[in-house]
Amino acid sequence: MGSGSLSEIEQNVRELNFSFPRGGITLPTPMRNLVEDFLQYLRHERGQSEQTQKTYSLLLGLFLDWAEANSID
Repeated sequence: MGSGSLSEIEQNVRELNFSFPRGGITLPTPMRNLVEDFLQYLRHERGQSEQTQKTYSLLLGLFLDWAEANSID
């Protein structure tokens, strides 16, 4: 990913006006399971830096929250 820090990326994402679903804990879905598998792949097989892992996790989590809020499977 680019050279931006995690806090810079978080700020940029917030400026895009993503809305976060309300209602507490989000249960695992097949898509969330796939994302978790991908994040484990980054950690264990690709050896990506911790910062890269956090960035992917944040951005994919935001995408999943958006998709669920918009009833996209």
